[in-house]
Amino acid sequence: MKTKMLLTAGACLVLSLRTIHAQSIDTPPSLRDTLVIKLNTDVQIFFVGNNLGKMVKYKKADSLKTLLIADWEKAKQEPSYPAASKITHYFVHPNGKRRLKAENADYQEPLLDIEKEKRSLSLNLPPYEYVIYDLANSYELHIYFKNPDQLASLINISLNSAIHSIAGNEEMQNGYCRVDIENKSGEWKAEKKFGAKTLTIGLTTCANLNLIGSQWSPGLGVGLSGRFTDKRSIPVFGIDLLFNDNVLANFTSTEFTNFYEIESIDMRVFYNPRHNTQGKSIWIGLDFGYVLSPQLGLLNNNFKGGFSLNFKQFNLAFDAIYIHSQPSDRNGIYQFTLSVPIVFMDLIRKKLSPKG
Repeated sequence: MKTKMLLTAGACLVLSLRTIHAQSIDTPPSLRDTLVIKLNTDVQIFFVGNNLGKMVKYKKADSLKTLLIADWEKAKQEPSYPAASKITHYFVHPNGKRRLKAENADYQEPLLDIEKEKRSLSLNLPPYEYVIYDLANSYELHIYFKNPDQLASLINISLNSAIHSIAGNEEMQNGYCRVDIENKSGEWKAEKKFGAKTLTIGLTTCANLNLIGSQWSPGLGVGLSGRFTDKRSIPVFGIDLLFNDNVLANFTSTEFTNFYEIESIDMRVFYNPRHNTQGKSIWIGLDFGYVLSPQLGLLNNNFKGGFSLNFKQFNLAFDAIYIHSQPSDRNGIYQFTLSVPIVFMDLIRKKLSPKG
């Protein structure tokens, strides 16, 4: 028993000293899909929504673009209109009301948005931006120009045709969270695709504290952990396969005596019900295991099962160990487990890219 516990502890220590940690999968990325329409180097359009599969059926882009141009031309006639505005917002309400808001030339952002600046540089975005908000569908059209007067040039360009160009490719819609399209010889084609479902398999170690019946049992665990993420890198499903080594002891008022070893092979199947929200991941799982304890005949060679909740920082499990004391007699012992991960090291990380 001592040898096994030392080996398990040694594995945990070696991995900890190497400080190899997996990238956090609980940092919620954007839950919005994006279709980027690149007309040329001076004009880029970002169509943003919740689901690319529904976005490609959108039919209001051209009508909203026409309304924006008409209201913008009208607004420019007003002396108070800030013609040099870098950002113009255009709100369209389901009741038909529209509102054009251009930021004044002397407008200053309250705080520097570093992420926005990094994004603008990395995407090579032109400096002038018009944003159409379709409040009925929660869609946004971000239109970037090198020159603000280029907005009028969109009047003869069909945004609907560009958006519908990938409507027949369901694998692309479901497999990527961003698709860039360009017009090649009069035909819209997907040039770049970003995001993909991912499978990650890693080596995990953890410290356990069990309450078996009425007795506390500390221990260590080591095993493999698999995680499946959606196209936005948000974890959805998980599977853990662990070997746990725990000890039980009798306790008097002065000392511990009669140490017993309890080994178990456990499998946990997890699901993250928050994968479609911005909240942190909370895993709900089913547990299956097999208990080995030759020193404690009552617990030896018994199956267990239950459920667990995983909050990244720790895992809570409630299991029942099924005791087969006689062929016709089935009794159970309840087991509560608190597991705290020590380290997680990636072994395999593979993108499950769609064919489209």
